[in-house]
Amino acid sequence: MKRFNFSAHQASQRGVAAVEFALVAVILFTVLFGIMEFGRVLFMMNTTTEATRLGARLAVVCDKDDSAITTRMTSLAGFLNPGNINVTYSPGL
Repeated sequence: MKRFNFSAHQASQRGVAAVEFALVAVILFTVLFGIMEFGRVLFMMNTTTEATRLGARLAVVCDKDDSAITTRMTSLAGFLNPGNINVTYSPGL
């Protein structure tokens, strides 16, 4: 009967866990960063929606002018560019 040599088997398996982790880690970190970026995009979309809601409310309820509305919207969502905000409404109607 042939005996199995454990020391030779262990020497041939050295580093296998590191290689397996490297293969799995690529997928794991890709998914993790994808989830983080998706959450950041959703946060920015929600903040933009809230800034738009605030601008509409200021225009209707408080009867503010365009520059005051733009200033309040950019203070709520700092990533908004004031040049990209277009406020048009007909006050008093």
